[in-house]
Amino acid sequence: MKKAILVILASVTLVGCGTRTVVVEATTPESTNPPVTAPESRGGVEGYFDAVMEGFPDAVNIHGRKWIVEFGQIACDAIDEGMSLSDLARMVPQGGDVALIGFMVRHAVLNICPHNQWFLDAAAQA
Repeated sequence: MKKAILVILASVTLVGCGTRTVVVEATTPESTNPPVTAPESRGGVEGYFDAVMEGFPDAVNIHGRKWIVEFGQIACDAIDEGMSLSDLARMVPQGGDVALIGFMVRHAVLNICPHNQWFLDAAAQA
């Protein structure tokens, strides 16, 4: 009888010590491909040019890279010097491609001079 009680106590002790909870976390395998970045995410002059190239490739073909980049830099400089949305509207020649100019100014601010975000916010309110 003593032997049976020892076996039962040993079994209970071993069973109590032998149970454990195993947590397995599922993970997704990491891709070996580099992340694809949108043109705007590059930032700076390159991000600006890439955005214009993607949105208005004909404008790049007509005017060239140098003109597109200079336009963006001049737009940022003019905003830094206090150009308002009204001033910009007066500068657009009659019959000019308003969509292209607006697109270029927007992406110039987003990429070249993001500190001028206020200009885009004001345009959105107008």
